[in-house]
Amino acid sequence: SDVPSDIPSDVPSESPTDCVDETNWSTLDPSGTWTGYDCDFIAELPDFFCDYLKPYKYNSKNTMEACCACGGSNFQPVIPSDPPSTYAPTLSPAPSVDTPPPTPSPTPCQDEPNWFWDVAEGYNCDQVSASACTQGPIMLIEYNGKTSATACCVCGGGDHVPTP
Repeated sequence: SDVPSDIPSDVPSESPTDCVDETNWSTLDPSGTWTGYDCDFIAELPDFFCDYLKPYKYNSKNTMEACCACGGSNFQPVIPSDPPSTYAPTLSPAPSVDTPPPTPSPTPCQDEPNWFWDVAEGYNCDQVSASACTQGPIMLIEYNGKTSATACCVCGGGDHVPTP
């Protein structure tokens, strides 16, 4: 059951596991267009890339079998960490570091409102991750004369609006 009980069980629980992406796996597209995209890249936008890149297998595995973000790959046992120390924290009589005064606030950034990297699906800057700004097909797509680098705040673009 997913609901914790108030009574201890006589049956030990399974060891905790972490998902580990398939080592050295990336997409393999015979045309070369969608070759070389690994599980880290796919994890940036799994709702789109898990299914979209599924046909491009490598070592007989597709995205759903190789990448944790898509529900696949290997699960490795997690070794519990050491227990916390028994030493209590102590208070210092004075701050240990001089804190510089705050800088003026940065201007808020707004993504370009009419920029899309997939018009049919309505994908815009909200679905662009920082890593997609520098690798992969999203950085190459130009729409309304702009790329993600000039349209999306996460990529360093967008419109900076001064505050009054």
